[in-house]
Amino acid sequence: MTSNQDAEASASIKTTEVILTEVYRIGPVLPDMSAGDLSARLRVTEKALQAGRQDLPKADDTRPDDTQQSIVKTVRERLNQGRNNSIDVLDALQRRRGQISLAPTRQKLKEAQHTININVDRVKADHRDMLVDARTRERSHLRNLKYFQSVHDIHHEAHYPDSKLLHWSVLAAMVLGESILNSYFFSLASDLGLLGGIFQAFLISGVNIGLAIFAGEFGLRQIHHVSRARRALGSSVLSLYLTVMFGFNLATAHYRALLEEDPLTALKLVFSRLTGTPFGFDNFDAVILLLMGIMFSLAALYKTYRADDRYPGYGAMDRLYREARERYEESKSHFRDDINRTIDEGRTEVSRIMHEARGYVSEMPDNLRHAQSTIDDYHRYADDAEVVLRQLLESYRAKNAEIRTSRAPAYFGDFPETGVSHELPDMGVTADREALPDFTASMEALEEEYEGTMAGFRAVNERAIEDADAFIREIEAEADERLREESGLRNEPRPGVGTQSETAA
Repeated sequence: MTSNQDAEASASIKTTEVILTEVYRIGPVLPDMSAGDLSARLRVTEKALQAGRQDLPKADDTRPDDTQQSIVKTVRERLNQGRNNSIDVLDALQRRRGQISLAPTRQKLKEAQHTININVDRVKADHRDMLVDARTRERSHLRNLKYFQSVHDIHHEAHYPDSKLLHWSVLAAMVLGESILNSYFFSLASDLGLLGGIFQAFLISGVNIGLAIFAGEFGLRQIHHVSRARRALGSSVLSLYLTVMFGFNLATAHYRALLEEDPLTALKLVFSRLTGTPFGFDNFDAVILLLMGIMFSLAALYKTYRADDRYPGYGAMDRLYREARERYEESKSHFRDDINRTIDEGRTEVSRIMHEARGYVSEMPDNLRHAQSTIDDYHRYADDAEVVLRQLLESYRAKNAEIRTSRAPAYFGDFPETGVSHELPDMGVTADREALPDFTASMEALEEEYEGTMAGFRAVNERAIEDADAFIREIEAEADERLREESGLRNEPRPGVGTQSETAA
């Protein structure tokens, strides 16, 4: 389809005048045919006086002079131009009426529901593999989660924070907070002042919080494990942590006290003071430092413990399942959205087609009125042209006769016509006007078909929702079967190797 055809096809909702100017590029139809304007343009009076002074045209001339021939030629050319322009308009209007057909609309309405069903099936095909994979992953992770719960004798839902980032942010804030407080106490007794206190504070805080993180993950949480060995290991790690943590913070407190006594030997004397008189310091800042270090470490221990479910590995298994379930639910939601979008697009397209057809109802009679108006305007224009031609010739001959001394030529009493037909070809106007009632009746029938199509769309929409649910159930059954097949392949005994149950037996 060419660009001009595209423009014609999309012009149904425009007025006939707009179609003629924008689509067919037809401008003003009838050139100006004013006697006064033509007289001034052709200088009729001036040339009549000039010729009369010379007694021209001669009395025995039988053929009009150049000025009179120019008048006839100009009027004839303008009338011809008006006639040709009018024929162009009638031709454009006839072509447009030929495009105003309800048959394509009726055919599209008949095909609409079938097209929707095809598009819905295409959506199902496009989403099938994605849905099966998402369902398989979700079922696989659920099976693994249930297996984990069964093996580890877990009977509670997993509990953990929604955000891991928040957990690590809190721990980082603890390190920063303890470092700031430590830096203050160390700066009071450090030769390096606040800068030296900051370095020492960060080092001590990092070790203190790091021990708590390790103990919370591999100690405190392990005491809930179903395995006795893991519980024993967790208890051992927790006991070791408490011992090391308390000793480390006690050593830090001694170091702070020794800094005031002798900064150069403070680090060397820490361990001898710690083993000899572990609580033998009377420095209040050191006591605060000890209590503060223990408090921050225990808080970090508890925060690490609560950062995930209390049973080791259970939170990670639950998150895998929840993420797989969310992806599967999102896949189902996208599938249903695409189904609804496909049906909505079909409904919108049918409404657009019908909107164009309704535009035809008003455009067809408007087109015919414009065609008849074009014919009538040309008839009046042609009659006016004959009158203007006579007026111009009469004016020329009257002025010429006023001043000439010889008699006027005999043909001054005869007035020629333009010689241009006053009629225009019918261009199908009569036949199309007679067919207009049938066109209107067809449009009324088309409205009934449209209502039936929209009712069918509503039925398709309801059926599509039911089919989507059935399709989801089919997908889930296919995914479950795939999962069973994969499980069977994994559990199938290999030559020389028994199954898991046989091996356990």
